[in-house]
Amino acid sequence: MSNGRGHACRNYIARERSFVASGSRDVVLGPSKPCAMTEKPHAILYVFQVKKGQEAAFEVAWADVTREIHAKCGSLGSRLHTWVGGTYWAYAQWPSREALENAQIEGHETLMEARKRMVEACESMEVFGEGNIVHDLFVKEA
Repeated sequence: MSNGRGHACRNYIARERSFVASGSRDVVLGPSKPCAMTEKPHAILYVFQVKKGQEAAFEVAWADVTREIHAKCGSLGSRLHTWVGGTYWAYAQWPSREALENAQIEGHETLMEARKRMVEACESMEVFGEGNIVHDLFVKEA
């Protein structure tokens, strides 16, 4: 999905709402409809179904993608959680929706390589939801 400035980091490569790794649809890690820009912190919840035996490879690739997006695209980072049966979910945060929309991945070969490894380790990936942060009650480490 192009916003006139190329692919945004949130979309990785975007055309469909979800994908099957062995299928022909591309990965969406963001919504397909444009939303109003705000200056409030913004968060996205991703759900990953990881292939059996690929959990360690997925976790390494996810961490690499997250570090690269933070360093090159300006995200505030992400947290990865695991559940039963190879299901993972991640909560990613951005300074604002505008920062997310303006983030670019083109020319970041390390990011693209890490994203490819992450996708290859998954059976499916999906955006579960996204929105502006209303209350932030995470405890900050001292």
